[in-house]
Amino acid sequence: MEAEAREQIEQWRAETAEKPLQSAQVVQDRLLDLYSALRAYPVIGQVEEWLGLTRERSLFDGQEITDFLDEIEAGVAVDDTFAAPEPAGA
Repeated sequence: MEAEAREQIEQWRAETAEKPLQSAQVVQDRLLDLYSALRAYPVIGQVEEWLGLTRERSLFDGQEITDFLDEIEAGVAVDDTFAAPEPAGA
């Protein structure tokens, strides 16, 4: 996973621990940041799905955010595991 995405996830986890309820606008802002960092990964579909939820809801619970971040990390880890190694000298 790109360092940028990992850092964003860690920051969002820390924020969620401090503020267990987050507004849809805050969640949407975080998701847009993740979207740009995770464009190359298959988990982008999950990010898009959650972006859709931000239009339908006003609040998100910290536990569901944490569960979502766990899914994103697991999906990226699987993708990284099966990624082809870069050619030598690249």
